Amino acid sequence: MTAPDLEENTIAALFQNIVKYWETQTFCDFTIFGQENDIYKGIKCHSLVLCSVAPALKNLLVEENDEEKFIFLPEIEFM
Repeated sequence: MTAPDLEENTIAALFQNIVKYWETQTFCDFTIFGQENDIYKGIKCHSLVLCSVAPALKNLLVEENDEEKFIFLPEIEFM
């Protein structure tokens, strides 16, 4: 196996594991709430993934406490 193949396999395994952990809600430590009609509904997420794609959330996500972290986005429709 060449280095590019190894790197591609490692990246593929990384994403497969992230999806598996999300599906089983393993290591999900953050919840994003959206609104459907007048009811808030949430989806559990991994803070590491959120920080990677939304650096603006980093300060909220790096707080050192054991409380569950969440954010309400009422203008976002839950799907």
